[in-house]
Amino acid sequence: MEPKHAKVLTPAKFRHLLRVTEATSRFPERDTLILLLGVTCGMRITEIARNEVGDVLAKSGVRREEVSLRGLIRTVIRQMKAGHSSGIAQCVHCHRNMDE
Repeated sequence: MEPKHAKVLTPAKFRHLLRVTEATSRFPERDTLILLLGVTCGMRITEIARNEVGDVLAKSGVRREEVSLRGLIRTVIRQMKAGHSSGIAQCVHCHRNMDE
């Protein structure tokens, strides 16, 4: 019996998912960010939920140039402890590839 493999979205299907989210969501920016953090960075929903608006936006409402996401930091630390030292690099690489 062959082991089951997780189904993975192709980059094209993920871009389609982002377009559908943009067109149909009541909160498209929020929902797009949630999808991007989950898929490109491997964050779990509980890790995403730990973050606050102030982690991404300054008090003036302007998006911060650099963002330190508490959930992502925990994810990378967990991956590094498990021997996956490329957690951050993989997250950045995946996010850049979504634009292709």
